[in-house]
Amino acid sequence: MWSVLVALGVVFLAELGDKSQLVALTLATRYSVRTVMIALIAATIALHGLAVTVGVGLARAVPHRVLGIASGAVFIAIGLWELWKLRLPDDDAAELEAVEESVASHRSVVVGIALTFALSELGDKTQLAAAALAARNGALLTFVGAVAGMLVADGLAIALGATIQRRFGLRTVRIIAVVGFLLSGALIVAGSV
Repeated sequence: MWSVLVALGVVFLAELGDKSQLVALTLATRYSVRTVMIALIAATIALHGLAVTVGVGLARAVPHRVLGIASGAVFIAIGLWELWKLRLPDDDAAELEAVEESVASHRSVVVGIALTFALSELGDKTQLAAAALAARNGALLTFVGAVAGMLVADGLAIALGATIQRRFGLRTVRIIAVVGFLLSGALIVAGSV
């Protein structure tokens, strides 16, 4: 059960202020909440299934201690990457416009939205985190937690995204995510050494 909660928390924090939340918020203004949630669920299950499978494969090939240190390093690297990105100009509006155009070009709205989520998340920090956690804590429980964390975070974006951004600002939300990744990485490395 602990693995589910850890994966849920890590993925939830990773999603705060991420582009998939912005995608979810934007798509929910154009399509029904039900349609967007169905597409989000399909994309999330596929992506985190892939990430967890990769993580378990690594666990079989690499010693546990080395894997723990590497997992912690991945979290720290993601935190540093997100910290570096805070310095960059915000290009989320351009990203969302491209996403909306790609969704409009698909025949099936649900398939289009699912592909949009999948493309926005492919190789993203949440997938790297899920792979690292699966390597350390096992596949099934990590998968359940990662999927739940992503659905909760992006579900909140669909339901409350505009309010959260107005109240706290996207930059503040991203700073909280950076701190969460750096702290998680440091704790994982310390526990593996």
